[in-house]
Amino acid sequence: MITEVVTANESAYLLDIGRQGEREARQVVFDLSWMVENFGDGTAALLHQRSQDGLPYQVDAVQDGNTLTWTVTDIDTAYVGYGKAEIRWTVGDALAKTVIYKTRVAESITGDTEIPDPYQSWYDAMVEAVTEDIEDIVDEKIADVSATVTASGDGTVTIGVTIGGQ
Repeated sequence: MITEVVTANESAYLLDIGRQGEREARQVVFDLSWMVENFGDGTAALLHQRSQDGLPYQVDAVQDGNTLTWTVTDIDTAYVGYGKAEIRWTVGDALAKTVIYKTRVAESITGDTEIPDPYQSWYDAMVEAVTEDIEDIVDEKIADVSATVTASGDGTVTIGVTIGGQ
C-alpha cells in the first residue's frame, strides 16, 4: 500500500482524499480527543457523501483509542469534485456530530469507467462478519459444525448450520 497521510483537525476542514479511481493511496486520520473531552468515551462512525450522491454512506474507518483512520478506497474517489464527511460520536444513547468536512477528489487522466457501489461493500462486510460470528458461537457450543450465510440481490440473508457433516 502506498499511503499519504492526511490529518484532519479543527482547522483542516478541506480534505484532499485523492484522484478519481485511486484506492488505498491515502489515509485520513482524525483526532477524536475533542470528542472524548467534551462527550466522554464513545464510538465513532464516519459518513461520506460523494459529489454526485444524494445520500451519505458509512465508511469502513478504524477507531483506535482517540484516533479514527479512514483508508480511502476507489469507492470514495469514484467521482471528481467536492463531497462531505462527518463523524458521528455515540456515547450510550447520546449522539454528537463533528463539523462537516469538505472532501475533494481531483481529476485523473483516465478517470474510472466503473463506479463502485458503496452499499455493496458495506453489505459484503456485514455478511462476512455475521458468518464469522455465527461460526464462532457454534464452534464454542457444538463440535463438527459449519455455518453459512448467503445473501441475495433483494437483501434477503439466509443462515444455514450443518451439524456433524449432515
